[in-house]
Amino acid sequence: MIRIWAELAKGIPSEFPRLHRTPEQVQWGKWALLFSTHPIGKNFEALHMSNGRKQFLRVLRETWKTEFPFLKSVDINETPKIAKGCNFRCDDYFTTRGVYYFITFDFSQRRQGEFSLGVTGSDSAEKSVLDLPDSYVPSPTNVGSYSVAVFLNCQSFRWDLVDVNARTDAILASFGAPPITAPGYVSPNTWRPSSYAMPFRKIADEAVRDVSDKLRRFVFPKLEIAVTN
Repeated sequence: MIRIWAELAKGIPSEFPRLHRTPEQVQWGKWALLFSTHPIGKNFEALHMSNGRKQFLRVLRETWKTEFPFLKSVDINETPKIAKGCNFRCDDYFTTRGVYYFITFDFSQRRQGEFSLGVTGSDSAEKSVLDLPDSYVPSPTNVGSYSVAVFLNCQSFRWDLVDVNARTDAILASFGAPPITAPGYVSPNTWRPSSYAMPFRKIADEAVRDVSDKLRRFVFPKLEIAVTN
């Protein structure tokens, strides 16, 4: 979202059509740009989430060992390099379909605590980052990389493990700036926990449950991946 904040300050949102901006939205963009470029803001987010991401991935691995045992964590030497612990591969269907399936977690470098999900069908066990498939309608034998949003029938989808807006307001308050009221169109398809006041472990549990539920209901059926439990 920080990227979008900066673009809003310039008046050129990349993920949304050009909109008539109110004076409040103009001020929102200016303060957002200040926070996104200030060293305090950058360091605050990076330090806060470094352990949070590790804890989330640890919960994910523990859960998927029993829920999705066919998804194995892999660390592949490819370009671009997927962060360690963020890539999972299903080998079960290669002999019959000639396709490996990868589920990849892409954590935002600018908006710390936010991640999106990628789904890839690959003809190589060592290549999980591919171009878009020839047909962008998911099927079990397509080779290429999708955003999970394609399976959810929406433009984009992401998970927010932390309340970045609240932390932004805290930093802005230290500058004597007013809090940000984010326009509703900034993140139309974003998962958030039932409460950010919970211990992070419980937030991670909720996020893992939601990711697993979306894979089970929307992704695996279209890829014809069998889930027995």
